[in-house]
Amino acid sequence: LDLNIKLKSSMSEKDKQYVYKRMLELGWDGIAWCTTLPGSMLPTVPPFKPNPTINLPPKLCKDAMVTRNLVQSDDEHMDSAVKQWSRLTIILDEVVDAQSLTVGNEFIKNYDIVAACPGNAKVFSYLCKTADIDIIAIDFTHRVMFPMNKKLIDEAVSRGIFFELNYSPLVQGGTSRKEMLAGTKVLIQFLRGRNIILSSGCDGYLNLRGPHDVMNMAQVLNMNRQQARDTVNGNCK
Repeated sequence: LDLNIKLKSSMSEKDKQYVYKRMLELGWDGIAWCTTLPGSMLPTVPPFKPNPTINLPPKLCKDAMVTRNLVQSDDEHMDSAVKQWSRLTIILDEVVDAQSLTVGNEFIKNYDIVAACPGNAKVFSYLCKTADIDIIAIDFTHRVMFPMNKKLIDEAVSRGIFFELNYSPLVQGGTSRKEMLAGTKVLIQFLRGRNIILSSGCDGYLNLRGPHDVMNMAQVLNMNRQQARDTVNGNCK
């Protein structure tokens, strides 16, 4: 499962169809279309119903299944439908905005998955200890300006929260790749392979990779084979 396909306002229906087609070709069973908003916008944005699931024209679906049959082994389950979910990722720099992340928040009830990206240590602490969210997403493409606190991370894990890493910087290379390799090291050590999700974080189809490629990237991040498998399968469920 890839739980972070960025849904941009500029994406046309055709753009979404090609992303969906590519995910089908690569062998994914499910994707989450992600809307990203700053925390300060949540109280002022009108109620939003996420876009409906994407349906492929018959020819595109047939073409995608031909490719999918080539890239998957005979013993792997193959389906012509990729499950789709809606996701909200909230960028947070203030604890007061993070305090709105409760089960009673009518806005976030519109989404199947709720993630938060902390901008500082106080917000990170609140998310780990209190916020009603599914995922903590940390941007490792630049230096993270707060320490990875093992006690807080363990508390988040005990509450059923998962930590997400995006693999797109590893594909793109350059400075982002170096920052991610360095920045994720402590978090992965503290988690010991638990509660880690590896997602694309892509807003198009060019940098998307298949499940086996993503598992190989997880091993580059010092996870063993079973931990790597869990980042794209078991932990996502």
